[in-house]
Amino acid sequence: MAHVATLSDIECVSKIKILGITITNHLSVTEHVHQVISKSAQTMHALKVVRSHGMNCEALRAEYKAVVIARLTHTAPAWRGFTSADDRKRLEAFKQRAVRLGLDKDDEPTLTQLVDRLEDSLFRVIMCHDDHVTYHLLPPVVSNTYNLRQRRHQRQLTVKSDERNCVIRKLHQDTH
Repeated sequence: MAHVATLSDIECVSKIKILGITITNHLSVTEHVHQVISKSAQTMHALKVVRSHGMNCEALRAEYKAVVIARLTHTAPAWRGFTSADDRKRLEAFKQRAVRLGLDKDDEPTLTQLVDRLEDSLFRVIMCHDDHVTYHLLPPVVSNTYNLRQRRHQRQLTVKSDERNCVIRKLHQDTH
């Protein structure tokens, strides 16, 4: 006979890791940001050690981008909306530390700019592919007889209900 789960069998947890993103029961990603920065700091330390053994600066920068920047921006459109102002400051400060260490250049885009580009790219893909897994989240297309200004889409604007959602943010981006 199969066991049927009851409420007493369900364990209450305060955090969950979904697709590599740690989210708390308060919809905070602060712990995720801490983990990402901690792992990235270890990588940066390893890069400093390798530099002390004579590795080329350009190769170090390439490695930094391939590992650290990739880690910092991995799935960022999904979790960025749940970051606090303090989380965003810590992420930007971490990237500035890489500039001081010579692993990143001062004229490179900020982390916010990098994630904005990722979100723009994701939004374009969602808009262009009706078979995209999140396409159904888009509001319906409207045909207006007036043309007041250019917009990036012809979608019906809904109430800006959740600023944490990347798709909602991008839908409303041109309407400020």
